[in-house]
Amino acid sequence: MTGVYDILEAVKNGGRNDPVWKEKMTHPVPDVEVVERVKFLLGRCKDKTVLDIGCASGQLFSEIAKTAFKAYGIDQDETPFPTTAVYDLDSYGRGEIIPWADKPIEVVTCGEILEHLSNPGILLDMLAATHRNAEVIITVPNAFSDGARNSMSKGIESVNRDHVCWFSWHTLKILVERSGYEVREWHWYNGRKKFSEGLVFVCQQPACLHERLNDHGDACLDCGASRVGADWS
Repeated sequence: MTGVYDILEAVKNGGRNDPVWKEKMTHPVPDVEVVERVKFLLGRCKDKTVLDIGCASGQLFSEIAKTAFKAYGIDQDETPFPTTAVYDLDSYGRGEIIPWADKPIEVVTCGEILEHLSNPGILLDMLAATHRNAEVIITVPNAFSDGARNSMSKGIESVNRDHVCWFSWHTLKILVERSGYEVREWHWYNGRKKFSEGLVFVCQQPACLHERLNDHGDACLDCGASRVGADWS
């Protein structure tokens, strides 16, 4: 009797010659360079007003604070830094005002945080709404890293017990694009190409065309920019 797995294998093998199947299921990975994660993040934060999402123990946050013009942080736990706020990102509700939403943030860092969240897309939607013009830098572990593959070959899944998902170049790209971001730059970090420890994406919202205005015609309903403000361009 033909089983479900036999049928799936037949479909898979037949589909490899189907251009529709190939377009959906195979994704050539661009050739990019490997960077050192912390060095890269600190370089992008230099002299900028930064919001660090998931600042945790504060080890990286303290380094960001030294190089940034001003650094703010959000984490679910208390930190010893006065410019960090306690906020549970998994409990965020649409329409809520998040900490530091009123600050002129230029760079948002999301270092090793998306894989912890039940709904990472909601965080990106939140950032797009509150800090539309900011550059968002995301780092995540690589689903296909040497470490992950070697452990699995021994029957061991090497993963933080609090992680709920793995990311690859394609899955992270799709996630950020669903929240309206464009990937301006990306790299592998720490290790060798394709099988490095993780990935780093530099993302930004495209420039708003100000197509939907308020009743007075002096402010954009999409990005919040005012015709008389410096953010109208």
